[in-house]
Amino acid sequence: TIIDNVIDKMMPEVESTVREVETCEQFVFKLNTESQNELLHRMQIARAWMVLYRSRLWPKSTITHNLLNHFVWRQSFLADVPQPYWTDINDHVARMVDLLELGTQTLESIQN
Repeated sequence: TIIDNVIDKMMPEVESTVREVETCEQFVFKLNTESQNELLHRMQIARAWMVLYRSRLWPKSTITHNLLNHFVWRQSFLADVPQPYWTDINDHVARMVDLLELGTQTLESIQN
């Protein structure tokens, strides 16, 4: 349950950061030149958070993927933990990675 709790606590933070990127995207066409500096600052902060979350998620993604796909190893050390538990964690990590990828693509499109 520790791994699941860590992953679940990250989900709202990742979702919030991606929503901030989407908000920035909406502001791009509505702001005057003076307000664009604030928007650029917000975009920089959002990008920094997304890089941080990606660096936190990558090892977790690798661990859950390995635990899910190496049944023999998992059975040797974690025999009491059922398969659906690892599948759930892996799905949550994959969802957050997808959200971060969407946010990164949105930021790139804003900058172009």
